[in-house]
Amino acid sequence: MIKFSLLLLSVGAMCAQTHPLQAIVEAARANPPVLKDLLAVNFPNLKNQGTALVWGQDFLFLAETAKQPAVSIDGQPQTPMTRVPNSGFWYAQVKMRTGVTHSYEYFAEGKTLFPRRDVAGYNPDSYPKPGVPKGSLSERHTIASKIYEGSTADYWVYVSPGVDPGRPAPMMVWQDGQGLVNGDLSSLRLFTVTENLVAQKAIPPMIHVMISPGTGPRMRSIQYDTVTDRFGRYLLEEVLP
Repeated sequence: MIKFSLLLLSVGAMCAQTHPLQAIVEAARANPPVLKDLLAVNFPNLKNQGTALVWGQDFLFLAETAKQPAVSIDGQPQTPMTRVPNSGFWYAQVKMRTGVTHSYEYFAEGKTLFPRRDVAGYNPDSYPKPGVPKGSLSERHTIASKIYEGSTADYWVYVSPGVDPGRPAPMMVWQDGQGLVNGDLSSLRLFTVTENLVAQKAIPPMIHVMISPGTGPRMRSIQYDTVTDRFGRYLLEEVLP
C-alpha cells in the first residue's frame, strides 16, 4: 500500500509540473511503469480505437489489446509495439515531422485492429504559452429534442478570454463535440489554439458550442448525413436558444 501510494504521489507531482501530454510522452521514454497509471486515468477507451499523442516532434502511438500490436505510419511497414509493464497497454514512440498530418493504423496478427486515423504534427499555436489567458468550459448539458422526437444530446459551451457577455460574439458549432471537450487530450486542441490566436489578435474573442450526436439508432448519420434543413432547424430552434 505504501509503495502504491508513493507511485500515485510521483504521478501527481509529474503532472503538476508539466503538461499532461508531456508527462505521458516523457514517461514512455524514461519510466514506462508510471505510463500505465497515466494512461488509465487519461485514456480509458484505448481498447476501442487506440490513439496517437504528440508533443513537439515526439509521436507516441498507443493501443490496448491482449495481442501484441504493430503500427503502420504513413503507409510504411509495420513497427512492433512495446508492452507497458504489467498492463494491456502497448506503445511505440518515434520522432516525426511537424506541420503536416500523418496517418496511422494498428494491426495484430496481420489483421487491422482499428480503422486508419490521422494525427497532426502540431504547430506552436497548438501548445499552451505562458501568460496567455484561459477560457472557460461549461458543465455538460443535455437537451431533449422535439425535432428528433425521443432523442437527447449532450452539449458544452466554451467561452474564450475577452468575450463581453453584454455584446454579441462570433460563434462556432462543432459536431461530435464530445470528442473536443478534453482540451489538449482531445483530437483537436481547440481551446489552446483559440486562446493563442485571440491573444495574438489574429481572431476575435469567440464562443464554441460543442454538441454530441443525438441518442437513438443511426442518429449520428440521420443528423449529419441527411441532406435536409432538419439539423439546421434543430440547432437554430432548439440547441442555440
